Amino acid sequence: MKPVLPFADNIVSVSFILVSLAAVMYYLARFSEIKGNIGYAYTVYPFIVTFPETLVSSITAVSGYPVTSIWNSVFSATFDAAAVFGVSGLLSKKPVVFRPIGLLVPTVIGGLMFSSLLAADSSLSAFDGFILYIYLIAVIIIAIALYGFNVHRKNWVRHILGLIGIAITAVVFSYYVMALSDLINQKIAGIVSACLTSLPDLITAAVYDISQSQAEILGCITHDFAENMATAAIIAGLYGKEIVDSNPILTAVVVSITMVVLMGTVIDGDIDRYDGILLIGTFAILSFFAIMV
Repeated sequence: MKPVLPFADNIVSVSFILVSLAAVMYYLARFSEIKGNIGYAYTVYPFIVTFPETLVSSITAVSGYPVTSIWNSVFSATFDAAAVFGVSGLLSKKPVVFRPIGLLVPTVIGGLMFSSLLAADSSLSAFDGFILYIYLIAVIIIAIALYGFNVHRKNWVRHILGLIGIAITAVVFSYYVMALSDLINQKIAGIVSACLTSLPDLITAAVYDISQSQAEILGCITHDFAENMATAAIIAGLYGKEIVDSNPILTAVVVSITMVVLMGTVIDGDIDRYDGILLIGTFAILSFFAIMV
């Protein structure tokens, strides 16, 4: 049962609260950030960065908002793959070298595996969640084998405090996402939630050197499918529920196009301005298409 939320009776106030909470989660993530090499950035760091998405997808799934749960994770991945990498290519004066090229295929496979499991019976069960976790463990092993594992900076007290703060904020954020679902619809609320929680990645791409964050973003895409939704499916299963998608074909199309465009633009080892235009255009078209269908 949802708690009674203040200022949850109109779109303007709910939107303002969601933006504010997303900003708080961003600063908490920066406060608790731990740096490492590509192996760490792809395998461990995404557990922290996508923690809000995991909580949102899990809470909304258990609370009876399955479409919001799915689209929160799907468009978080689409936002990272198309918008973030697209902005980095569009704003750079020369092509941006794509460094974690060895992790591209495993990431794409994860997205396609997720969409296949969902399209098979229009739902994600706890069993599907375990399958996705097995894939995630396999990818983690591959990433560490390819790039090693090294942490550059550690401050475990700040790290733990930051995670606690993110968890509390993400829970409140989840309830306002559900309030937005009631005011508009589940699909749009999921997309809005995904964009807000992934917005820090876009800021990084626009302001900082994205080449230092590529593995982190690629890892986040993997986690959006193989950890966020897997966790949500398993937790929902504990409550005797499956995450049922009202339009699994649409979801599969969005995920598949995202993965194909990501593969096509970075497989040559760089992201140039033309790649950026294609990626950003893909995100805009998929967002419009998903909302209208």
